[in-house]
Amino acid sequence: MTFKKQTRVTALLLSAFMLFTMLTACGSLDAITGRDASADASLEAAATYDFSAAGEYFAADTVIMTVAGSQVLWDEFYYWMLTAVSNILSDKDVAYIEDWDAEFSGAYDMFGENMTYSEFVIYYAHDAVTMYRTIEAKFDEKGLTLNEDEVFTKEDYMEYYNLESEDEFTKYLESSYMSEELFNYIETVAAKYYMLLENTYGADGENLTDEEVLEYVDSYGYMQAKHIMLYTEDEEGVAYSDEKKAEVLASAEEILALLNSYEGDDLEGYFDELTAQYNEDTDMGSDGYIFTSGDMVAEFQAAVEGLSENEYSDIVETDHGYHIIFRTAVNPDGVPYGGYDTLRYSAAYTRFDSIVSAWQEEVAVEYSEIYGQISPMDIFTLS
Repeated sequence: MTFKKQTRVTALLLSAFMLFTMLTACGSLDAITGRDASADASLEAAATYDFSAAGEYFAADTVIMTVAGSQVLWDEFYYWMLTAVSNILSDKDVAYIEDWDAEFSGAYDMFGENMTYSEFVIYYAHDAVTMYRTIEAKFDEKGLTLNEDEVFTKEDYMEYYNLESEDEFTKYLESSYMSEELFNYIETVAAKYYMLLENTYGADGENLTDEEVLEYVDSYGYMQAKHIMLYTEDEEGVAYSDEKKAEVLASAEEILALLNSYEGDDLEGYFDELTAQYNEDTDMGSDGYIFTSGDMVAEFQAAVEGLSENEYSDIVETDHGYHIIFRTAVNPDGVPYGGYDTLRYSAAYTRFDSIVSAWQEEVAVEYSEIYGQISPMDIFTLS
């Protein structure tokens, strides 16, 4: 499929398994930013961050804060600070942080607040450790229990990455600046999070009504449409000749004429019949595509936005072909383009995340004197 654009979704609550992708070998510029450190001298400077030394700024067992009666030690707080720094450095426009007091635009995208780089790193770590302990506290409060097979383990990780020895796993931990104890803790709390989510909204979000899911759909601007597409380029993306393109347009006009002449009472069913006969988009499922702004090329999106449900478009031209588009109601149990979860589950996840945030606001937090001494600018120094 060539006429759609990819989107990226980020979330703070990640398991240690997922965070390895971000942090493994993060002392290396290539691993953090995808850049070639030999490209120029300014980029080489970013490779001189000494994350191991930064992690030793305080002793690993130094108490940073206490949340819901549970102590947060420096090794854990630093891990989340490093995750925040990795988020910043993953931006292709940032090789290293020159001014820690400058505003980090990504902070608003993630937390809805304007923050400096320094404030973002501390806030990110603070949010992570308080969220994890809030989840623990609520899990216990509700009297829930975990089975061992519900937690992603070291053995699961080794199997996933085809690691042959525990030494290899240990190297992964070291390169991610994480102890095995912290790995187990993060994975255990992640499992508790999803059990709390399931306890609230069901394993697949089935406790949400269609109306509640559609509120989520509206808030994120999701649309659903199917189309009959005739390509004007070959599989390598090479455009057809003007003569061949004119033939394709003539075919599209014939299909449109068939739709315009339909007098039955099942327009969508007839559209589906024509789709089965003429559509060249082999990736599209029978329900079409669920998408939001930016997922599709501009011409396709604009055409859908101009339609009411159960209406079809005139011929829409994009760089890839001619389309006749039929807008449908959004299926609450459909999976959006580029996603894995249904809209129902995503709505449940989003609602539950708001619940967790509210819980977080109520949790008791006490700070040690060390907390006030945390300065990312001093901790993450260039050697």
